[in-house]
Amino acid sequence: MSKGTVYLYFASKDDLFRAIIEKKVVVLIEGVESLARRHQGTATELLTAVIERLWEVMARPDIIRLCRLVQAELGQFPEIRRFFFDQVIQRHRRALRAIAARGVASGEFRRQALVVIPRMVPSLVMQLNLNRFLFGDLDSAAPASATMRDAVIALLLDGIARSPRTARAAPRGRKKRGITAKARPALIAALGLAVAAGGLTAQAVPSRPLSMTIGEALARGRSSGIDAALARLGAQQSTVRSDIQHAALLPQVDLSGSALRQTVNLREFGFSIPGAPAVTDPFTLFRARAGASQVLFDAGTVERVRAARDSAIAAGLDAQRAGDVTAALAGAAWLHLAGATETVLARQQDSVTAFALLEIARSQVDAGTAPRIDLTRSETRAAAVRVAIAVARNDRDRATLELARAVDLPPGTPIVIQADSVITAQPMPADIDSAIAMARAHRPDYAAEQQRAAVMQRELAAIRAERLPSITASGYGQTSGTAIDNLYGTWNIGVYLAWPIFDGLRRERRIDEQQLRIDAEKIRLHDLDASIETEVRGAALDIASAREQLSLAGNRVRLAEEELSEAQQRFSAGVAGSVETTDAEAELASARDALIQARLAAGAAQVNAARAMGMLDSVK
Repeated sequence: MSKGTVYLYFASKDDLFRAIIEKKVVVLIEGVESLARRHQGTATELLTAVIERLWEVMARPDIIRLCRLVQAELGQFPEIRRFFFDQVIQRHRRALRAIAARGVASGEFRRQALVVIPRMVPSLVMQLNLNRFLFGDLDSAAPASATMRDAVIALLLDGIARSPRTARAAPRGRKKRGITAKARPALIAALGLAVAAGGLTAQAVPSRPLSMTIGEALARGRSSGIDAALARLGAQQSTVRSDIQHAALLPQVDLSGSALRQTVNLREFGFSIPGAPAVTDPFTLFRARAGASQVLFDAGTVERVRAARDSAIAAGLDAQRAGDVTAALAGAAWLHLAGATETVLARQQDSVTAFALLEIARSQVDAGTAPRIDLTRSETRAAAVRVAIAVARNDRDRATLELARAVDLPPGTPIVIQADSVITAQPMPADIDSAIAMARAHRPDYAAEQQRAAVMQRELAAIRAERLPSITASGYGQTSGTAIDNLYGTWNIGVYLAWPIFDGLRRERRIDEQQLRIDAEKIRLHDLDASIETEVRGAALDIASAREQLSLAGNRVRLAEEELSEAQQRFSAGVAGSVETTDAEAELASARDALIQARLAAGAAQVNAARAMGMLDSVK
């Protein structure tokens, strides 16, 4: 049977790999789950039975080969890697965790068993049997498989048991297992070496990839984007300025003191004493003073304080808008990476088809049933696919760099995303007027412009309020004298009224200038309102168009796959040349690209719609 025959039953290498896993591994996990449901004894007995079954299965050569294949190949296939993690590793861990939870609830196991059992048991059993498979013929001193299995079970039970008595209790109807104090260090060392040796057979991974959804990318972009961070600092500065402005309405208190050595010219004050010098002898004057003042009424200052408070609110809304902008950039980078990742997978599917057809062409040429040109054409197509894969991988790697930059991660950070992830967001109301009203209510930039208009009205009111009188109360108390022990106190309390009557019409001109600023702000607000309506209507059109494109592109892929399947069958039967298969391959590749673009358009439409509605946080 040639390699191409396999792909008559499986659409791709991914589908073939999934089928193998479901047949070989998932069935094993289902058996463990069934055993746990039927078991009526203790958790210790159940865990022992499960490990024995795992050991028996993992000792089979076909399972060992599958494990080696998984270690070697999964890093190149993100979708299969996700499938294996969800359907094998996570499902197996859930089954083992349920056993551990049963033991914790019954008092047999310590709580650490909830962590140790799900993660240690599969890894330890697999690695020990893998080492036996690879090096068993060289390791003449290795214990028998059953002996090593019993040692693993005894060590594990001894480590997770709540008390020594529980650990040493043998399951009912079974021979008691135990490890002597003399043998324990040797077995622990053997297990450690076995696990360490396992690293020789596993594929080296430079660093653990960071899995990221579009919701996480948006959140990271909002919190880590440079423009958003600067806008948040600006909002904080605006809050500080508001506090400074508010200080004008609070009491002002000051203290002062002095010790002054001086002389006084008496004639300067109109004193002329016969026989006395005009200038006194030097003397020291001590003075201590405390003063306070409080604005009782100042309408202009009150309006300026309110304007500063509204400015701080507007700055906070601007920070939200900047966060939406940086989040949208991160979302666009995520979509680019999603499209690039899906393109790599599509080109890999193309390569499976191309090399399957190349194998068919080679066998037919060798058999003399096809001309040499068919083989050359198939080789050319396979080479073109290899080039396309290299280009797609480069685009994916560059898209990863762009996403890392957008979310402020180190440029070398490996990022893995689920290319076919379903993007969800707050649905847009079917009624376009309701959608526009919702956008006006949620858009931070619209709220910020409205707040700025309110600030300008406050500032205009503050200028007009300058025509009103202001009232201030102030007072002081002081003590002074020429000696510390000879001081005399005085005080002063007063209320002051200030009423500006005429300032050369400067106030009226400032009112005119502020009114012009308000008129300009009204124009900006009107333009933003029209822009919001346009964006919402455009987003609704994009969503409808993306849905239609997605449906048509999916149908096109289905038809292209049928065309390629029929062309492949005709080519295999020798009733058609490689021209038909080459054309069908190209059409399928083009259809896959169109489907990828349709998915990206659908994702971008949802993100843009959420941004237009001011609900970017709802994108997941």
